[in-house]
Amino acid sequence: MAAGIPGSVRNTNPGWLKERHADFKNRSEHRQKLRPPMGEQMQVDFGEVKIKNLQGIPVKLWFITFVLSHSRYKFIHWQDRPFVTKDVIDAHELAFVYYGGMTRKIVYDQVICCLRVKTTAT
Repeated sequence: MAAGIPGSVRNTNPGWLKERHADFKNRSEHRQKLRPPMGEQMQVDFGEVKIKNLQGIPVKLWFITFVLSHSRYKFIHWQDRPFVTKDVIDAHELAFVYYGGMTRKIVYDQVICCLRVKTTAT
C-alpha cells in the first residue's frame, strides 16, 4: 500500500472524478455559465506572506491580487510594506495597464486586512 495522504490519488488524477461522476462535464459547463461576461468584473484581494530573503532572514511581504472574473487572468503587485491609499491606487493603475483596460465592476475582498492608516500630528 502506498504511503501518503489518504485520497491523494484523487487529488492528482483528474480522470478519477470523471470516471465516478457522469455529469462532470455538465458541472464544468454550469460553472462557465455562472462567470460574468468578459470585461464585466474584476475581483481584488489583499494578502500578506512571510518568506525568507536571499540571506535566509524572514521578511514580510504584502500583495494585492487582481483577477478577471471571466478568464481568471491574474495580476499580482508585491511590496515590502503595508498598503496605503496611494499604493492601492498605483497598483490599480498598473493592473489596468497590464490588462489593457479596466472592467465595468470591481469587487473587493479583505480590504481592511492590509491597509495601514497614516496619521499625522496636528
